[in-house]
Amino acid sequence: MVNVHEQAYKSGSGQINLELVNQIKRKISNLQESPNRDVFKTVVSMDGVLKSKYIGNSKAKIDAYAGKTGILVLIGTNDIIYKRLLSAYHHYKMGKINSIIIICDSYHEAWWKENENKEIKKKGHGNRAHSQNVSAILSSINDWYDMDSHILIFERKISRRRHEEYLMN
Repeated sequence: MVNVHEQAYKSGSGQINLELVNQIKRKISNLQESPNRDVFKTVVSMDGVLKSKYIGNSKAKIDAYAGKTGILVLIGTNDIIYKRLLSAYHHYKMGKINSIIIICDSYHEAWWKENENKEIKKKGHGNRAHSQNVSAILSSINDWYDMDSHILIFERKISRRRHEEYLMN
């Protein structure tokens, strides 16, 4: 079973599209796992959501957008957080978006993805992006822009349970 937690990170001008947030939340709640490609395909298959293009020759982009809302799928390693947030800032400064919806894994989910197939589990999450890192990075750059951010945090129940079992041993 999957839980999708929400965190309204930053209130800018109050332009977050809550209908879109709820629509994405319902769609990704149906996924059994959260590989980047599956989450991305689920989001861009929604009515009114368009894929974004890379900025110039860089590999920086927001993943998708709907109207003036950018959608970032921050699942993978931590460097993806910086690439997508800098791209969102670029789109914001160009007037293309006024808010972002971020989809990322919970800390427990990131830990489980790193350790699921390992006989000997380790304490860390292997440089995987997760909600705590996303929040920390957002707070460090919050002087850059005044843009609403809404974070959807993906977590399977098994990942939380396995991580808590590991911590108890």
